[in-house]
Amino acid sequence: MQQAQAHQCTTASSSPMPMTVAVAVTGTPATADVVATQSVAADLASRVLAQSPTVLVTAFDAQANRTTFMAAQWTTPVAKDRIAVVLGSASHTLKCIRDTKQLVINVPPASALASVVAAGSCSGSATDKMALPDTLPQLGAARPCTWLPGSPALLLSKSLASIEMALETDLEVPGASGTVMIIGHSAGCHVDPTLFRESRWNLKSDDDHQTTLAHLGAHNFVKHIPMGH
Repeated sequence: MQQAQAHQCTTASSSPMPMTVAVAVTGTPATADVVATQSVAADLASRVLAQSPTVLVTAFDAQANRTTFMAAQWTTPVAKDRIAVVLGSASHTLKCIRDTKQLVINVPPASALASVVAAGSCSGSATDKMALPDTLPQLGAARPCTWLPGSPALLLSKSLASIEMALETDLEVPGASGTVMIIGHSAGCHVDPTLFRESRWNLKSDDDHQTTLAHLGAHNFVKHIPMGH
């Protein structure tokens, strides 16, 4: 991703909130063999690595008999078929995942920014997120899963990729009160074959429907831009 060329996206309901970085006075001067660096606050370490696609995690709300979802930025493979996702411990989606032992990680296109922001701005316990105004136009309907038992409708049909997951474990993140890491086993994966070929992404930076979002904190997002663009 080339940050210098990235385009900051905003919605009408959310003004840009610039990320601030506390820079120390001392640093490493540039030489022919050394890149100039500056010290930043330790709690910004996660921002250095947090450039994986923003995802929407879907789960089935058995009590309300509907699909719910939430936005998540911190996801990482921990094995070829196991993925970790960090969620808030009080989130309604997490409760539904624990109840059903199932979830889907959906990768939305950059064109779905309004739905991504909305998903993180209200709780599925009180709101039917599938009925929000932007959900169907930007994310599509929720389709039945292919590999998960019971075929719950967790696949957002306009996603660029969707990974069906069976919950294996969840644990409180040490030193991060109110934060839970869940680890799931991949039951199967759906991808857009025009954008994910030969085991890698082939995103199109000039089309918001064919590239992904990265979250920089607050309401700041950038589009992923393929190398060489």
